[in-house]
Amino acid sequence: SYLIWLPWAEGARADQIAMALMREQVSVSPAEPFAISAHVPHAIRLALGSVDMDSLRLALAKVKSVVAYYA
Repeated sequence: SYLIWLPWAEGARADQIAMALMREQVSVSPAEPFAISAHVPHAIRLALGSVDMDSLRLALAKVKSVVAYYA
């Protein structure tokens, strides 16, 4: 599978975005569990590659919409 991090503008909260995406049935992780320093980036983690292309397209469209709303 492929992993990417999506950063966004200061003021956007990863926990809010992750929860909104969970309501849209898109599972993501905030950066906090993966941070190795005291500074935790404002980002979410997406794991790609375990779904078919149509499902991936739909999920990424939802991610784009939710991130745009909160960012």
